[in-house]
Amino acid sequence: MTENGAILTQSGILVDHISDRNNIAENMVACNATEISSFSQGEKFELKLDGIHIWHTLPYEKLDKCFDFHQGSSFIQMVFSIDGLNQSNINAEFKDLGPEQNILHHIPKGQGRAHSILKINNCRELFGINISIDLFFKVLPEKDPFFNILRNKIQANQSILINSPNLPVTIAMRQVIHQITHCLRKDHCRCIYYQAKVMELLSLQLEQVERSELYSNRYKQELKEEELRRIYQVKNILEQRPGESHSLLGLAHAVGTNDSTLKKHFKLAFGTTVFSYLNSYRMEKAKEMLLIQDCKISSIANQFGYKHATHFSAAFKKYFGYPPTKLNHN
Repeated sequence: MTENGAILTQSGILVDHISDRNNIAENMVACNATEISSFSQGEKFELKLDGIHIWHTLPYEKLDKCFDFHQGSSFIQMVFSIDGLNQSNINAEFKDLGPEQNILHHIPKGQGRAHSILKINNCRELFGINISIDLFFKVLPEKDPFFNILRNKIQANQSILINSPNLPVTIAMRQVIHQITHCLRKDHCRCIYYQAKVMELLSLQLEQVERSELYSNRYKQELKEEELRRIYQVKNILEQRPGESHSLLGLAHAVGTNDSTLKKHFKLAFGTTVFSYLNSYRMEKAKEMLLIQDCKISSIANQFGYKHATHFSAAFKKYFGYPPTKLNHN
């Protein structure tokens, strides 16, 4: 629990804490005739803007309200499974949203969840955004053949799974989700910030779609259960011991595989290399520590395996474009 009474879920999402689950606290902020309604009920997070509905559900919550949007019109839905891999959800069904995967799909007019092409196991923690068709069409690329076919199918009110169900939630996506859910702005223009972040998250998904279409023509396979479990074991090692000097061979042996297989499977599961993931994790955690915990730069550098604070500062600036001193004066 934070100083202001907020609580963090296991995935790190910040939600307002309300002692009485039967009470609902609502804050209404107007911006250019658009209302933002944000409230918490128990451990829920939700924002409503004009043409955008941002929602967050915890495991075993009902999902029906996540499909109730825009007065019965069709809409685009972005869904991110932000829980980790565990025994209860590893055996995902076809077209099911797996752990730490994301989905972009079209919900036809008047159909809602009952006729959705997507199957969601409600034991997962989910972050989602519903977007009106008008807004989606405004940002959808017009000169790409794939997106033109997509536009025609949406206009024909067809249920469409826009991206593959096994595309990973990337570090960049997690960062944007974190920024949305941790935004502390209360000004009347905060809706502009939320809209920009929603568009950024959508652009990351569409970028994945483009890359997957090209990539699938050359090489694509689904990892077996045991292969996927090994990859998540490596991910956990990196996140639990980010300050250690890891080697690809050492990580591979730790989970019972070889370095070549680990390299290939990790890229398939998370869309990046082992050490790119580790670097991103270090930098994102370091930034969080600088902003929230107000830690000393030298202490953070040491925690993440840097012998000299100057080396950490150089890596931080290369990753974010500015030095850590911009966030911290210790």
